[in-house]
Amino acid sequence: LQVAFNATLFSPNGDGIQDTVNYAVTLELPSQHTASENLNQFIQVSHELQSSSGNVLYSAKQDVKPGLYSYTYDGSSAYGTMLSDGTYVWLSGATDRYGNTSTTVTSNLTLDTLAPAAAVFYEHAAQTNQSTINITATGEAGADALLTDGAGVTYSNTVDSAGNLYFTGVALSEGSNTFNVVLPDTAGNRSVT
Repeated sequence: LQVAFNATLFSPNGDGIQDTVNYAVTLELPSQHTASENLNQFIQVSHELQSSSGNVLYSAKQDVKPGLYSYTYDGSSAYGTMLSDGTYVWLSGATDRYGNTSTTVTSNLTLDTLAPAAAVFYEHAAQTNQSTINITATGEAGADALLTDGAGVTYSNTVDSAGNLYFTGVALSEGSNTFNVVLPDTAGNRSVT
């Protein structure tokens, strides 16, 4: 049994960005099984999500033949309610018709629905005769930030490990200029300043 997740951090908050986690399961019977057994034998695959204290929050079982299968998990509990933010343990296993079980595959999944703190701008001169400025702000380390001016021009940069964000050579137009910064976190949540 092999299980591969497309991501282990997701944000089921309904914004369409990383709302689910997808995973692929590959099932193969051991080599002692014949080719006809491989084609005709159903294997029970089980998936379980546990809290850090071991409480089962979600479980699913399915009988399938050897092969590759894709699944999607949306962050809901066995009762259909959304789980709270946190890190959970995902367990996958398989049992053949003879009762032989696979090694349980364990992965940590982190559910994060909270937007990061909004960028904080450092003060700049209220007036300037320059055609470009450098804008400095703070944000969540590692976030790929976008700065947009009132004319729709976008600049991008990554927040450094100290939480500093720099946009250099930002063009100014004559008169008042307005800027917005969009900061996503690694789960896809976004804050706009």
